[in-house]
Amino acid sequence: MPPELETLEHEVLNKNGLMLARENELSVLKAVRLFGHLRRSEIALAVWPESSPSVAYQMACKTVSRMIRKNLLLPRQNSIGGTSFVLTKKGAALLRAEGYEANAGYSQSYDGAQFLHRTLGTYYLLEKKRHGYRVFGEYAIQRGWSGVTSDMFKADFQKLPDGLIFHEPGSLGFREEITPVDWIEVEQAYKSVAEIKKALAVLTKRNSIDRAGFLALNKLVFVYRTDQNHELRILQAIKSFLNEHAELSPDIFTESISMVRCVVRAPMQWESMSEHSAAELMKP
Repeated sequence: MPPELETLEHEVLNKNGLMLARENELSVLKAVRLFGHLRRSEIALAVWPESSPSVAYQMACKTVSRMIRKNLLLPRQNSIGGTSFVLTKKGAALLRAEGYEANAGYSQSYDGAQFLHRTLGTYYLLEKKRHGYRVFGEYAIQRGWSGVTSDMFKADFQKLPDGLIFHEPGSLGFREEITPVDWIEVEQAYKSVAEIKKALAVLTKRNSIDRAGFLALNKLVFVYRTDQNHELRILQAIKSFLNEHAELSPDIFTESISMVRCVVRAPMQWESMSEHSAAELMKP
């Protein structure tokens, strides 16, 4: 190959590499923006969902290291001895220049039960996102990015969801203009039966999560670890709730509840999940 062609090819490859690197960095920024803080393993799943876990993790490590040097991400030690990453002012400004509402994440908490709670929910939502669903975690919900404000959730349901999963408009038997939405409840720390019943009451409030009626409440989804005793307590709460509400059809009500068993190794290493209806798990 003539030297001038070799030089041109080298320049093209460098330019393509820089463009790909920038695309990866923007994807990482958008993922961190959506969930507030992410670890490398979660960034890998969010940005490279179709790659093998090992390749995705290597890409995440490489990209995150570059972004730290560029002052786009800030590392923070979390409560399980690992590192979580948040947006810097520069990273947030870059996103705003791309048309996204974004703020630096300096003030977030990475300690205790709240960190474990959000991380479990984040992993589940990222798994759903990997399969093509549009998702919002508690961080995005608190900022009103899901289309329903925190104040509306509190006024209409007396609580905030831990996550939302949006299905395709018009799917699952709903009209074309209606988007089915799953309401996510993460069970990480111990909750009493009375607290779980507050979540179950969401299914009795109304058929939509927005006041215009375009976001239909599809299912209530409980996400929990299999190495903790959440499942039995949730099922006990469902039985008690049904005994208190004779007007509800047990079959219809329990089919509207999904139970997500998450296999997680200590301290918080995701392995797998399986989804079951409450009706299935309550069969004799």
